[in-house]
Amino acid sequence: MAGEGSLRLTPSEEPHQESVLETIAAEVEGWGTREGWGSSLIFKVNLVLDELATNIIVHGGKERRRSPDIVIEVASRGDEVIIEISDDGRPFNPLSDAPPPPAVHENLEDAPVGGLGIHLVKNMVDSMSYRRENGRNRVTMTARREQPVPAATTSHRRRLER
Repeated sequence: MAGEGSLRLTPSEEPHQESVLETIAAEVEGWGTREGWGSSLIFKVNLVLDELATNIIVHGGKERRRSPDIVIEVASRGDEVIIEISDDGRPFNPLSDAPPPPAVHENLEDAPVGGLGIHLVKNMVDSMSYRRENGRNRVTMTARREQPVPAATTSHRRRLER
């Protein structure tokens, strides 16, 4: 994935899930800051990648008893950030194969474990697509950069908050 600015990570080289997720978060935060992303976009991209990478690590290599090879590419293009995460785990299309999100329960203790991650990802990004290509799952997402708040709107907000 080439673009105005891009980051490529191969976190599978880390030995443990926690270190994989920490590596992703640190790299995205540093790179996003250098690219001029706002803190909420950095948070959003990190949350999306954390959810998807965790699913890949936990579920993607069960049949082969090894962690799948994961590659993450992030590119800044104008007002969009394009995120692609690919893996060589078992085929899994998060748009059609994921279970429906669990129903909202009044008591959190009664809620089933799992099922919210992909639902959360779908709601955090502006677009999401999947393809299986050359033995790899490829999920591509876009997220819009935050637009600066015009000065008039900012001063109007200040007046309302007083």
